[in-house]
Amino acid sequence: MATINATNRLAQPAQRGQSVLITLNAAESASVLPVLAVGQAATCSSSAATGIIDFVDTYGHQFRVKPIQPNTKFNSGITNTMNDLELITITY
Repeated sequence: MATINATNRLAQPAQRGQSVLITLNAAESASVLPVLAVGQAATCSSSAATGIIDFVDTYGHQFRVKPIQPNTKFNSGITNTMNDLELITITY
C-alpha cells in the first residue's frame, strides 16, 4: 500500500466522534486531492490518531477525516483541536 502525506494549514476543532476538516495549501491540493477517496485510512503523525476520509472537496482545498471509532477523536494530542502544520498520512 502506498502512502501520501498532507499538511493541515488551518487549526480546526476535533471533538469525540466528529469529522475534522483538513485544509491544504494550493500546491498540496493539486497533488494530494486527486488521489484521495472516501474510505481511505488517515493517521495524524503527532498523536497516532486514526480515521477514515469521509469527504473530499475536489473543487477546493479540503477533505474531512472521521475518527475510526465513535468514542475517539482525530486530533493532535490531548487538546480538542487538529493543529495547523500537522502532518496527516493517508494510505491508498
